[in-house]
Amino acid sequence: MIKRPMVRFYVIANCQFESITLLLRHMVADAVVDGMDVTSRGVDEEAASNEANRHMEEADFIIIQPGGKGIFDDRLVRQRFPGKALVIAGLFFRGLHPDCCYVGAFEDRFQNPSLYHSVAVLDAYVRGVSEKAAVQSFNIENFERLGLLGAWVSSLDEMRRRDRAIDLPAAAFVEEYCREFCGFLSMNHPGLGLMHQYIAAALRQIGVSFRPMNLAAMADPLAAQDVLPVHDFIAEHYGLPYRTTQHWMIGHLGKKYLTREDYVRRCYEAYRKADPARLKIHSPVDLVAALRAQPCFAHLVDPQQPEIREA
Repeated sequence: MIKRPMVRFYVIANCQFESITLLLRHMVADAVVDGMDVTSRGVDEEAASNEANRHMEEADFIIIQPGGKGIFDDRLVRQRFPGKALVIAGLFFRGLHPDCCYVGAFEDRFQNPSLYHSVAVLDAYVRGVSEKAAVQSFNIENFERLGLLGAWVSSLDEMRRRDRAIDLPAAAFVEEYCREFCGFLSMNHPGLGLMHQYIAAALRQIGVSFRPMNLAAMADPLAAQDVLPVHDFIAEHYGLPYRTTQHWMIGHLGKKYLTREDYVRRCYEAYRKADPARLKIHSPVDLVAALRAQPCFAHLVDPQQPEIREA
């Protein structure tokens, strides 16, 4: 009996690291998968760099997302290992969650009740709208007023811009999948189904055979964190064939499900305790650009904030 040779992967990725490594281990027989989550603590330490260098030298393939620093910079890795580095996308799409945003500067983001906030709720709070009225702000007319209904197009445009610098463009995958299935748990957390299709394409591109998987039998690593609703009125607006729960699932609260009333109440509680100057949307970039273009939304963005680009 001939033993199959091992395939060694080294993965360099952001918060999607666990999903990628899980899929590679299950899809590729006899795969050995090591890697680095560049969002983890200790990534800049010398010991981590030395170990990473050794693993990259030994790997058959290096799967890397843009955004890493130092030895984990995708441009540097591609230069060092031109024959085995494949640069893939850090999947990011706001189309399903057009009101999703980060509040506060990168180093000072609000994380209560969730890292993910809603433009509609922040707008209501800053304008002095009551909590009860803010709950009613989740409707198609208000999202249109806030300019949120262009998120599908603007987010795909941003992804196509990023695609120009990588080896496996993702925008087409994302749009095709999300038209049929809920591809994202939040704007930067793709579901395992979408990740599986994208990683399958990556394996085909590098010529590695893989086996079929029963995704229904697998736990999605990112589902342990916050999961946002695709609002029914958004699904209807885009003609999507699926619906999700209308609750926010908050991971750090023990996977507690919050109703709109609960979510708004907790957001208002956090905002009341904050310096009003911190209550500004700093990301995602396509949303910030759209808000800055309308003077009536000056209360939501910081005019002094330098332009940023998510990796």
